Amino acid sequence: MLYPTLESLVNIIGNRYLLVNVTAKRAREIANAAAENGEKLEYKPVKLAVQQIYEEGVAPAADAEEPVEAVAEEAVEAAE
Repeated sequence: MLYPTLESLVNIIGNRYLLVNVTAKRAREIANAAAENGEKLEYKPVKLAVQQIYEEGVAPAADAEEPVEAVAEEAVEAAE
């Protein structure tokens, strides 16, 4: 069984599309920080990002000037 569950993560973030985007962005941030510091990660960046989202219960903003929800709405509108 996967932990944390997809359902619990979707409840925190709001929808699957946004969950994927937030997780990918945070995973890139983790990987880049590790590379800059010369650290070797014990787990893959995606796993660390998912754990952080689940434990902290908040999603990082996609852009400092735009809230995550606004970015998701724009992406959904663009896809239609």
